[in-house]
Amino acid sequence: MTRQSDFLGIKELKLLSPRQRGELHRALEELLTCDVRVQAQALDCLVKMDAHRRSPLAIAILGNRVIERNRSIRARIISLLADTLRVNERSERSASKVLEVLHDILSGLGEREVRALIELVNANASMLDPVCAILDQCSASGQILVEVVTRSDLKLSLRIAAADVIAQVGFLEAEQPMKMFERRLSDRSTRQLAMDFASQTREEAEKLVPVVRRTLQALEEAAF
Repeated sequence: MTRQSDFLGIKELKLLSPRQRGELHRALEELLTCDVRVQAQALDCLVKMDAHRRSPLAIAILGNRVIERNRSIRARIISLLADTLRVNERSERSASKVLEVLHDILSGLGEREVRALIELVNANASMLDPVCAILDQCSASGQILVEVVTRSDLKLSLRIAAADVIAQVGFLEAEQPMKMFERRLSDRSTRQLAMDFASQTREEAEKLVPVVRRTLQALEEAAF
């Protein structure tokens, strides 16, 4: 059966050859060390081999490093995972076995993983696109992101980053809880506007209400 991708001239990459396994295994072992310099070199090696697109083993290990402790290494891993999901500039898509493994991993992301991804967006706005590409593969991430936005014990910048991801991906299931949160914020701000002890509440409303409204507008546009 001919697939539509064939008509578009998109080719599927082949899996890595057996003779490349030794180099692949060495790079993956180095990736699992605690030395950031060694980890960075290992990622360079994997990229050179196109292993994130051509090796189910490589993508399985990379996909399970979403919560990598070092933020710079975590950001590189997330960028590689996002690249794996896309057709590259040579009109090549990742091997089907690689995509299958990656989809299985990303569909099971939980709160800890989603928070680790949002931290990247909070630290560097350029990570928004790759993080959105990853979270778009996880049906549970919309609800988790709403919980992040509405938690008053988290940093405002982190909550804003979560709202930005909701808006860009277009998680339609977030629309109703975000509307309820916007009303709650607005009502609370109005009631406590003149109270000195409510300065923290006012700051929360002043910074979050515009963001939430912008997110709601994006969700409304995504529904059409």
